[in-house]
Amino acid sequence: MIAYIGHPKPFRSPLTKLLDKLEEKHPIIGGKLADIDALLERAINFILTPVSSNVIRVDNHDTWNADYTLAHIIHPILVRLKETKQGAPQVDNEDVPESLRATDEELRQYSIDGTTDPNYFKRYDYILDEMIWAFDFIKNEHKFDYISDDMTSEWHRAQNGFNMFGKYYTSLWD
Repeated sequence: MIAYIGHPKPFRSPLTKLLDKLEEKHPIIGGKLADIDALLERAINFILTPVSSNVIRVDNHDTWNADYTLAHIIHPILVRLKETKQGAPQVDNEDVPESLRATDEELRQYSIDGTTDPNYFKRYDYILDEMIWAFDFIKNEHKFDYISDDMTSEWHRAQNGFNMFGKYYTSLWD
């Protein structure tokens, strides 16, 4: 698999400032050169646009174990999101251990004025940790398509992390 995702800054001619000054002193010559420079800028940006837009190529072997392939992409993104996040969505009490759950009074206060309780951000960290653990497990442990008895609890935990990924998918923002 090859993936290029990103939007680099448009090309800006290094001559633009010089030509702007020339145009002030010699409007006809400077103006014509500035027009040519602008045309070249547009041409270069047109040529670079397909290269700089999102390009994803999926090979046949990428789909043999798509869960494994996707885990290698999703895991580092989740790790970076956890490091750089600046907020958190509301997390349902049923998705976290009892020690992190909000009380009825805290939930009521949040619905009134948005006041967060002491565990508000910890709940989202817990959800992200479960997702990260699940994708790391697939990346590093999932070698075969069978589950031995000693791996059952790990597979259940991984499945819970994938369920959380689906449930909070639209909340994966920074």
